[in-house]
Order: sequence, then structure tokens, then C-alpha cells
Amino acid sequence: MARILVLDDEPGVRVLILRILNDENYRVHLFGYLAAAKEADARAPYDLVITDGLLPDGNGARWAEDLLASGRRVILASASETAQGVPSLGKPFKPDDLKQLVAQVLKNA
Repeated sequence: MARILVLDDEPGVRVLILRILNDENYRVHLFGYLAAAKEADARAPYDLVITDGLLPDGNGARWAEDLLASGRRVILASASETAQGVPSLGKPFKPDDLKQLVAQVLKNA
């Protein structure tokens, strides 16, 4: 099953995404800081990255654009940020919307 990196500075959002995606049998790893997420992804790239746009230590939207440009699968989950060409999920989101977008992005690899 796909390995998914979730990066969000709000613990409640991270846990919500974890619960939703665990129910779909994805292996989900949670991060609250951009630096830690980048380090983990560099060691063993994830099948999909879901990132918030604004983070305490950097710009998740910019990282999403960089990942997409290098051929990686990524979703931007943000209330206000956008990223050029990156599939996005507005906050707040419905669990079914998250499930559908994740399945679509992973399928279109």
C-alpha cells in the first residue's frame, strides 16, 4: 500500500488525515515541520506528499511546486494557499473529498 507523508502544523488536522487514510489502508507518516518532512522524504521518498501551505518553518506550497516539477505526487491542503499545477484540497474538507483526491492522484502516477 502507498506510503503517504502528511505535513501540517495543526495536530488536529494531522490526526484527522491519519484516521481517514488509515481506514483506506494507506501507511501514513505525520510531520509538523517542513524541515523534518523534507529530511524524511529525502531518506526514503514517499508515494504521495500532502502538505499544508503555510508552516512555521517554511512554505509548503513552494515545496509542493518543487515536488510536482520533479515528477512527484503531491496534494496541497490549505485554507488560503495555492500552488501552480498542484492538486489542492481546501480546508476544511470532507473525508470523502480527501479519499477521492488521494486515490485519483495515486492512480494518475
